[in-house]
Amino acid sequence: MISRKPNPALTDPIPDTLEALRAELGYWEPRQFDGEPGSSWWEQVGARIEGIRHRENRLLSVQPPISVVNNLLGPNTRINHNSVDQSENLATVNSLSRQSEARRFLAPELQRTIDRVLYIHGRAAANFVCHSADTKVKPTDLKQDFIPHWPSLYPNASQVRDLAEEDAAALIDYYDSLHALNDDVNDWWGREGQLPVNLFNTFLHRASKCLRLALICIEKFELEAQIPPPYESWGTISFRINQALKSEEQARNAHMARSEANAKK
Repeated sequence: MISRKPNPALTDPIPDTLEALRAELGYWEPRQFDGEPGSSWWEQVGARIEGIRHRENRLLSVQPPISVVNNLLGPNTRINHNSVDQSENLATVNSLSRQSEARRFLAPELQRTIDRVLYIHGRAAANFVCHSADTKVKPTDLKQDFIPHWPSLYPNASQVRDLAEEDAAALIDYYDSLHALNDDVNDWWGREGQLPVNLFNTFLHRASKCLRLALICIEKFELEAQIPPPYESWGTISFRINQALKSEEQARNAHMARSEANAKK
């Protein structure tokens, strides 16, 4: 019978090999979100992660000594500078490793905010369709149903600075779009004289832009590999976004057709 290795504990000694360190990072980083930011659990797991990263950086910073080979005297004297190349390669590997760990660390809250935008997009679409078609029964969503969820780690976590330039740019563009959506909701909700169909059309347009930028982040942060859907029938998050955008296009086409038909009456 094969014995199963027990899960690491917060009180365990910090491992002393890169393989074991990275295995623990993979275990603790998503579990930090089992507690609320600022809670005892959050702080304890955060301290464990920092300790693991510190040990990892120490191991990665060890450089091999410069070796001198062959004929130290005479015309054929030659020094092997291979260790310099190894040092440069090690720095590159270290940088790529930190970039990968940063993407993994920031992925859960990125997923959480995208799920929220998908919900907002769906509610905006439902309200837009009902008011466009002037159905007898209208949704009863409240203003807070259209407010995005905000990241708790971005932009202040140290891991954000470890991101590759293009990954950081994608994240900035996406989170900026959430602020634009939030501003529109706060500026236009309940404004006197505003037609509901125009209000929800605005929210739908903003949420759509958020989702298109989210697709870029999903690819760069490999969200679908890191956080697969809980049920296969749900489909990947990219699939759900593309389906939502397709439904939006159909709703807009139907709205334009109704508007043209009403104009001819």
